[in-house]
This record gives sequence, C-alpha cells and structure tokens, in this order.
Amino acid sequence: MLYAFFLFWPANMIPIWLLVSLLQFFIPLNMLFRSCCIGLKHFTTHVIAGFIILVAVILNMVDMTDSKEDKDKYMHYALLFLLCSLFDVVSHALKESIVRS
Repeated sequence: MLYAFFLFWPANMIPIWLLVSLLQFFIPLNMLFRSCCIGLKHFTTHVIAGFIILVAVILNMVDMTDSKEDKDKYMHYALLFLLCSLFDVVSHALKESIVRS
C-alpha cells in the first residue's frame, strides 16, 4: 500500500494538466505488463492507442515554459508519480496472474 501513498502525495504538487496526463500513463504500462506477465494479446487498435497515450505523456512531460523554478517545483513529483504508477501496474499484473493460475 506504500505505492498508493506515493501516488497521492505527488498529486497535490503536480499541476492538474500534468496530473491528468500522468494518470493516463497507466493504460500503456498495464497493456505492456499484461502482455509480458500474463501473455495476453491485444488488438492492434489498442496497441496503437496505448502508443499514442505514451507519446502524449512524454510530450506533456516536456516543459514548454522558460521558467526553471516552476519546472523544479513539480518535475521531481511527476517522476515519483510515474515510478509509483509502475509499481501499481506491476502489483495489479502479478495479482491477476496469480488469480488466473
């Protein structure tokens, strides 16, 4: 449950436009880990949609402002959020693989 704490802690510091984008990062990660751990196959349309979401998150992480101070305020929290999202996806994939077996 520690990953859940670290998911919600950065959510208070990240701007809402970045938070919405980072929350969508769960979708391509979940697809990737389900393919690797459980062996699920995804439709081509879903893979393309996951790739578009991944590109959108990466582009949204690129700060377009010139203010380094604003970027320093939330970029570390955004990376912490992504790391905890990874832990969340791994946890869900492992639980599902145990239940399916």
